[in-house]
Amino acid sequence: MYTDKKFNDLLVGQYSQLSQDIWAFLKTRESLIKMETATYLKKPAVTALQKDLINNFPLKNHVKLNRFKQLIGAMVRDILSDHGYVIQQHEITVNPSDLFVKATRYKKSAG
Repeated sequence: MYTDKKFNDLLVGQYSQLSQDIWAFLKTRESLIKMETATYLKKPAVTALQKDLINNFPLKNHVKLNRFKQLIGAMVRDILSDHGYVIQQHEITVNPSDLFVKATRYKKSAG
């Protein structure tokens, strides 16, 4: 179960199931491989997951779309951090974008 006080509006109440379903999806081996591959190719990790997120979750026209995108970014950061990645650059413009406009690029930690 994912927790982050900054996202209580999505993690508690009516959006909690959707949030936890996204967390479970992001934690899969397939998602991790896609994020690591995008990172290896020097692209933001979330770019490899955009189509899957759109196809599997009702996000595109969601009333809380911006908050969910922020939540997904935080979740990805936590997952990649647990696998030895660090932030390389914030706010990279993603173009063309299906879901995200700006995203973070990671790199494998030297340590």
